[in-house]
This record gives sequence, structure tokens and C-alpha cells, in this order.
Amino acid sequence: MDKPFRKCSHSDRGGEIRYRHLAWKPFLILLLVANLAGYAFQRPGHTISSPPYGFQLHEIPEEQANALKSKYPGWCGIWNSLSGTIHRAVGPSLPLAVGGITEENVEETARHFVQENQEIFKVSGEDLRLLRAVRRSGKWFVVFDRYFKGVRVWDGRVDLRFTDDGRVFLIGADTYPSLDININPGLILESAVQSLLLAGARLMESELVIFPEGGKSGPGFSLAWYVEVWTERPLAHYRGIVDANTGEVLLLYDDIRYDTITGDIVGLIHPQHRSDPYEEMPFEYEWVGVFGSGGGWGISDTLGHFEIEVEGPGKRLVRTELVGNFVRVTNYAGPEAVCQDSLTPGINGEMAWGDTNSLPGERDGYFHTNVAHDHIKLVDPDFLFLDYQMPCEVNIPNFSNAYWDGYGMHFGAGGNDFVQHADVVYHEYGHGITDYQYRPSAPSGAMHEGFSDFYAATITNDSRIGEGVMTPRDLDNNMRSPEDLRGESHHDGMIIGGALWHMRENLGDVPLAESLFHFARYGLPGSPSQPNPQNFLDYLLEVYVVDDDDGDLTNGTPHGTEIALAFGRHGIGPTLELDSFEVTDISAQPDMFLDAGDTVKMVNWLRFSQAIGISADSVTATMSCTEPSIDIVKETSIFGEIPIDSTGDNSADPFLFVVSDTLTRVIDVPFFVQLFANPIFYIHTLPLWSELAIRRYFWLTTTRVPLLRCSLNLLWVAWVSKPMTGT
Repeated sequence: MDKPFRKCSHSDRGGEIRYRHLAWKPFLILLLVANLAGYAFQRPGHTISSPPYGFQLHEIPEEQANALKSKYPGWCGIWNSLSGTIHRAVGPSLPLAVGGITEENVEETARHFVQENQEIFKVSGEDLRLLRAVRRSGKWFVVFDRYFKGVRVWDGRVDLRFTDDGRVFLIGADTYPSLDININPGLILESAVQSLLLAGARLMESELVIFPEGGKSGPGFSLAWYVEVWTERPLAHYRGIVDANTGEVLLLYDDIRYDTITGDIVGLIHPQHRSDPYEEMPFEYEWVGVFGSGGGWGISDTLGHFEIEVEGPGKRLVRTELVGNFVRVTNYAGPEAVCQDSLTPGINGEMAWGDTNSLPGERDGYFHTNVAHDHIKLVDPDFLFLDYQMPCEVNIPNFSNAYWDGYGMHFGAGGNDFVQHADVVYHEYGHGITDYQYRPSAPSGAMHEGFSDFYAATITNDSRIGEGVMTPRDLDNNMRSPEDLRGESHHDGMIIGGALWHMRENLGDVPLAESLFHFARYGLPGSPSQPNPQNFLDYLLEVYVVDDDDGDLTNGTPHGTEIALAFGRHGIGPTLELDSFEVTDISAQPDMFLDAGDTVKMVNWLRFSQAIGISADSVTATMSCTEPSIDIVKETSIFGEIPIDSTGDNSADPFLFVVSDTLTRVIDVPFFVQLFANPIFYIHTLPLWSELAIRRYFWLTTTRVPLLRCSLNLLWVAWVSKPMTGT
């Protein structure tokens, strides 16, 4: 069966909101891991190629870092070694536009700054085309595409973030200045499409692009065809990059993703799941028709009420379908639902949807699509992309899934009828939000799925997604990047979705959490061709951009601690963790046995990892103990500065405690260590358990004891129960 399809051109790169990708905090992270996926609620079983190439992010080389700091003191960032330029840099804001940024001067201001900083951006203004210049949440997001001889460079871009009053506080320069390539393709477009090996593929869009590659010999570039194709078996909307000379598939991913007649429209719906008892709710935005002479049309309001002026008295036939301003429900396997009645002017009537005139899935699809639409409007009233009559196809037989196809939603009748579960509808609608917010770019599959899961969860106020139709995904998890990544988008999406859910919990302010989540995407962080750890970090940076209140990310943001705790719990952002510890007898007569009154020294080793650009400085700690037999005589300790990807210790300033003579048996002693660090670290506690006893039973060890870190992210738990030999 031919599926309805609305062509979406990606070649028109202008418009009021001009579009395209990326983004952390002053602690920048080196992240790796491939991802890929389409945007069905559960993936149909077909394979997509993994991205073979990606940015190579490192600390800015010393020479370039010094030059940056010399020109703009306090600025720091990440280096894109594949491009040989700065991927992202932040610092104290730089005033540029007197009188502030406006729609009239934003492009000119951005271009002037790029021209004045050629040593950073390394690209001619002639090779930059404005992709996006949009004001959201009090910030201006400006992104340029990089072109070479009229051909767009894939993932080549210049990024600028401005405050309203004209200060720039984030820049990016993935410009590939060494680019030199023949732009005449050896492979015609039709052959490139055939190289995808997709039977029955219909070409939707194409563009010649330059695709950067990273290999052992260094940066390289391929002239390539960017193509979008539609297939029905498997049902998919593919986007691919095919080498324009060899036909090699470099990248392939899937985007499946009315005198006045008055009355009230109501319907029986499942509030959350199919197993829930019906609730009668108003049906908003529904089109209503009055038939006969002097009839007319109307639309129900948010309370389901409608009013339609008619000519003359008498009853009129009033008819409605599950069609409204923002959704059109269609029944794949049968006739469309119709509700009709005879209403009299002056007497308020009721149009009631129930089991006699519609399927439960038809009503649930209509109602919950409008809920999803209204919710995004609460977050972002200017989000107009989905203000159209979105197709909502239900009752697809022999199909136990749901998917977003780039224009509408589709729900299978198999299993427990996916559309009868509100979170599934919200999830698919969430794909539409992300899709249109990013076009013509796209985030990774894991980000797409994680964003949709969070959008559903924040509406239902339930971290579980898909309960009742499948094994639910739970965003209240402790999954971490990169160790828990599997390369499957729904699974990997639980990492970024979990970070968002815990940010929502930490903030205790749902509207604020939803605002940070949504507006951060206007920076277009992430790409299907980049590894997810990098994508997640770029998104975190844009969250900080939205949260910022002074145009300087290096001094933190108003809710930086809550954000860092949430994302750090899932391995996104810098990590300061306890690596090992050592307990030593330093009494007047040290014999490695615990005698009454013995003084014991504890040295701890900390590791600072997953960050590029800034060391962890001013690291201090305090220790406490709830065991009466232990008297801590020195409870504070200084670690100082811990370099990136290194360990630091407090051997010069260890903790000290004294053993009481009341310790007469083997016990597990709990020590609690709280860490403090600047500039954006937060307090967190590290419980340690050490087995201690008096001389008759055990001795102490001078061997460093390694710790097992629990997956609870920022609450690092170390369990040490070391067997010791009796005397």
C-alpha cells in the first residue's frame, strides 16, 4: 500500500529560522562510541550502517591555546584535530554589537567577528552560508555552513552564541582549512542511489557534499552524494552519504521518526494505559460541521466547546470526525470514525465519542496527540513547526510497533494496540518535535530516542516508557556513557534520557527542566555521524548555554550544580572519583597491629577523568565516621590540583584517626569522605568500609586497596572487606 508522504526539501537552507549541529561546560570531554538508529518506538528489524568517521577531539595544542588566551583572556576549549581548528571555545563574554543583537544585524555581526578572527576560524566569508540565526530563551543561536567551491562540507560549520545585548560567549570553528578536493563527481546520482542496495528506493532529495574522513594518515576528504530515499519494505526514510567516485556507502541512517449551534465534544479515553478505566475528557481543536441550508463550520476550543452561527431556527445535523487543527486520525483497516447528532440552536448539545461510533485507539490517538501539541506550546510558544494537521494512522493490522515517518505518526494494532498508551503517542510526537527542530540536520538516533522518552516521561510524570506494550524503558536508571552504550538507539537513549530525568528531579522545577531540555536543541548538538559520548557532551554544553545568565560559562550557571549532578550520574561531564586508599599504623611504636591508642593514617587516591581543557583544582575533602571505636583527629585533607586523566592524592595531608581500646573484635568501620572542587564541582559523599580489629585478630596492610565503584554515578560507593590473617 502506498503510504502518504510529504516531501520535505532540505536544499532550501534559508527562511525565517535558518538552520544546522553541536555543544558542555568549561570541563570539556573526550568522548567516543558509535551510534545509529531510526526513530520507531521499537526498531523494526532492519540494519543500518554505523558511522565510520568522526571528529577527533583533544585538548587545544599549547601554541593555539596560548594564542587564544592571549587575545581573549580566560577563554578555553576543545580542539578538532580532524579539522585542525577549535571545535568549541568559551570564556568571558566579548561585547560586539552596540545596542544589542537584532534580526537585522545578527548575520552582519557574526560575519564581522569571524572576519576579525581569521586566525581562529580560518575560512573566508564567501565560503560561509547562514544556516540558522534564531533567538530562543534570551540567547541567539547562530550557525553557518561551510562551503568549498559551492559544495557544502558535511559537519563543516561555524558556531556563535550571543547574548541579547550583543556579547559573544561561545564560538566554534569546524572549518577544515586544509580542504582541497576535485568537486567533479565520477559517479552519477542514479548510481549512488543504487549503491545503497535498497530495493524499491524512491529518491526524495540529493546534494553533492564533501565528507571529511579521519584515518591513520590524517585528515582526508571524499566528494560524496547526500541522498534521501523512501522505502516501503522495510518501511524507512533513509539518509545516506555515498562516495561520488567509488560508490562506497560512507553513512546511512533512518529518520523513522462550528442563530448559533453550540455544543461540547467529549470522548472516552484511556488516561495512561489501555488497562486504565475510561475517563470522559473534552476533545479540543476538533472540526465540526453543521449541514443543511445556512450551515457552517466551527472548531472546538480547549474545553471541547464549539459555537457555529446558522440561518433560521430548527434542528440541524451536526457532524464531526476525529480531525482537528493539529491531528487527523485515520483508520488503516476500516472506515473513519464519525460522530453526528441533531442539535437545536439555543440549546447546548453534546457530541460524545464512545465505543458505538469509534475505536478506542482512534479516540486515544486524537486526544493524546493534542496533549503532546499543547505541552510543547507551554514550553516554547514560538514553536510552529508542528502546527499542521498531523496524520495519526491507527489500527494497522499485524504490526506491533509505532513510528514517526517525518510527517505523521503510525500505530500498529498488534500486541496491546500501541496508540492506546499515552506515553507511546507522546514519544512519537516527541520525534516530530526533534525532527523539525533540527531540520535539515539531525541528532544521533540515541539522542532522538532519549529526547522522545523524556518528552513522554515529563508529560506523564512517570519515568517508565512503554509499560503495557513492551518491557518498559525506565529513565530512572544508572546507565552511563560510554560503558553502557551498545549501539542500539533505544537502549543508548536511556542514558541521555536518564540524565534529563534526573536533571528534572534535581531542579525540582519541571517547567525549568523542560525549558533547558528543549531550548538546548536549538544549538543543533549532535550528529548521526559522530560518536554518542561526544554528542551527549555537546548537548550538555548547550544546556549550560540556555541556563547561563551572564554570557560566561567559565564562572558556572545558576543551576550548574543540579545539571552537573544529573548528567555526571550518567557519565556525561567531568568525573572525580575515588580510585584507591591505604591505611597505615603511624603510632609511636608502629607494628602494623591495632593497639589501643594507635594513630592510623589514611591516604586516598582520586582520579579526574573524561574532561579536556581544565584541571580539577582546589580539591579538598572531609572525613567522618559513625563507629564509636574510631576517633578522627584530623578530618580535613587537601588534594590540591588534579590534572586531566590523572590521579591525585592527599599523602602530604592525610586523614588521621585513633583506635579506641573498645575495639575488641572484627568490625566493618564506615568512613564517609566528602569531596569539594572548583569551579563547577559539587559536594558528594564517598562511603568507604574498612575491616579493622585489635592485635589478637588482624594486622593492617600497607598495600593500596583498589575500590569498586558503584554505578550510582556521582555517589561513589567503595566496599572494602579485605581478608586478613590472624596472629
